[in-house]
Amino acid sequence: MQVSERGTTMEQLNEMQLKTVETQLKELFPQSQQVGIKCQVMQVSERGTTMEQLNEMQLKTVETQLKELFPQSQQVGIKVYGYIFQMNRVMADPIQVFVDHWPEFNVILCKPPYEKEGDLFKDTCVFTKDEASFRNILGENNTIDWTKFLCLGTSLCYEEMVMAVASERKVPVNKVSVCHMMMLQDPSRLPPVESAIESMITSLDESHSDLVNKTWKFGNTENSFQMIRNMIRHYPSCCVLDAESQQPIAWVLTYPSSAMGMLYTLQEHRGQGLAKALVSSMSRRLYSQGFPVYCFVEEENTLSYSLYTNLGFTEDPQYRAAWFDFNSL
Repeated sequence: MQVSERGTTMEQLNEMQLKTVETQLKELFPQSQQVGIKCQVMQVSERGTTMEQLNEMQLKTVETQLKELFPQSQQVGIKVYGYIFQMNRVMADPIQVFVDHWPEFNVILCKPPYEKEGDLFKDTCVFTKDEASFRNILGENNTIDWTKFLCLGTSLCYEEMVMAVASERKVPVNKVSVCHMMMLQDPSRLPPVESAIESMITSLDESHSDLVNKTWKFGNTENSFQMIRNMIRHYPSCCVLDAESQQPIAWVLTYPSSAMGMLYTLQEHRGQGLAKALVSSMSRRLYSQGFPVYCFVEEENTLSYSLYTNLGFTEDPQYRAAWFDFNSL
């Protein structure tokens, strides 16, 4: 406790008390918002380091700051930028965004709250200006709960550091995926969509969630179903409807990070250029609405890599995105 010259005291709040104070302040709004709004809730670790959670106004500022850094930082920052871009427009996922300092930050951490054992598809992602700052956040800060399952998305170049932190924390870790990060800078290179296919393109609706879930590589569970339904409900999607059944035969979705994904064509309808048409249509739509237009393609998926490359998507050949699972269930 901090003791003043007159004998009164100030008590430093612990993590549980901070959560209580946040609730108490929120209940006082709007009566006390003028005097209380500037009180930022900080995540305080046992070692005394802090991460500041950004408020609505700060999120808008960060979006602008990150956009101004492109293309220099697009590989390390595009996913964080995509999350923040979506959050500033759609209140669908309760993702928390933290910085190590404000307004001059070195690290931004996008962290979805862990709610239940099945939250396997909620990945924490990081934008960092230097490895030392990133190492400090993972190694010396308790913003991340290392006792629970965690999926961390970052650059493959940080693999050695991530593994070292896991070893120090005595946390089991697995590298689960390595991907090309493909971006579309110039939509004018996209080919026109054939009129016959274009007339069949529309958005997915929630009734299609089960079909997408059953065909997704990581799907076919109740948790993935809920995630996919949420994506269809809140984020852009495109599909080709069969003329007779009026059911989707090919589709592509958008993740909460704004990345395109889950591109799929039913086996019996392949070879007709549907995937090419969907990616072209979706890319134009996203670009026209200001979205970053990008996707992740697993290294072994040479077919999708060729598709995106032929459509004008490019990558930094020195960069790979990687996902690491901690405390795998």
